[in-house]
Amino acid sequence: MPENRVKQTLKKGGWVSGPIIEEIRSVGHVKMLALAGHDFLWFDCEHNMYDYETLHMVVQYSYACGITPLVRVTDLSYAAVARALDSGAHGVIIPRVDTREQVEEVVEYAKYPPEGRRGAGGLARNAYDPMGVKEAIEYGNRETMDVV
Repeated sequence: MPENRVKQTLKKGGWVSGPIIEEIRSVGHVKMLALAGHDFLWFDCEHNMYDYETLHMVVQYSYACGITPLVRVTDLSYAAVARALDSGAHGVIIPRVDTREQVEEVVEYAKYPPEGRRGAGGLARNAYDPMGVKEAIEYGNRETMDVV
């Protein structure tokens, strides 16, 4: 699996660009935006009606196009965060996080033990580059972005 280019660039103090995606539901549009030179696509599930199958398709195709997929969830709930990350997203954007306790909750939901308490199952994140469970957990904890 690729490293999270956006996370690595930001760690080095660099700049990244990417649009908020609201109505795009096809792989052709994902490819077009990747070819335009963006670093990430922000799929907005808070204000738009993405179903999980469509979200999974556009997130997975983002990897094929070499662009980092991020998902804005509806709220701070385990189900919303887990489903977004299980689609393969390299990060979640969580609205209305106002307290330290809520930030800690985000980390709990988004990271696998020992950093959090996210459950493991399925192959969405590493479907195109299978890896062992230990490696997949380490990869997920290292590469996942939690944006509040």
